[in-house]
Amino acid sequence: MKTTIVISGSLKRFGKEIEVLGNELRDKGYFVYYPEVKSLRLKNFDSLNEIIKRDTAKGITLEYFEYIRRADVMFVYNKDGYSGNSTTLEIGFAML
Repeated sequence: MKTTIVISGSLKRFGKEIEVLGNELRDKGYFVYYPEVKSLRLKNFDSLNEIIKRDTAKGITLEYFEYIRRADVMFVYNKDGYSGNSTTLEIGFAML
């Protein structure tokens, strides 16, 4: 059975680097979860209604908690020591 790895980190700051890391791990035979970088590139996201933005963010967070729950390993990508609010929340969830 393949080891499952979930990558946590700031996609706004390091999305492309996280995507590269995820692909490298996949190439080595691991099953990897990380948030879809392209989902954060919606051109009109900032113009959406605040309720829709909040509910979208909530849905993404809950989905990611499920990835964390299923993973064998959680890798925190914290380049230059940066760990944002979402990453901190994900670490806390992983500790449960």
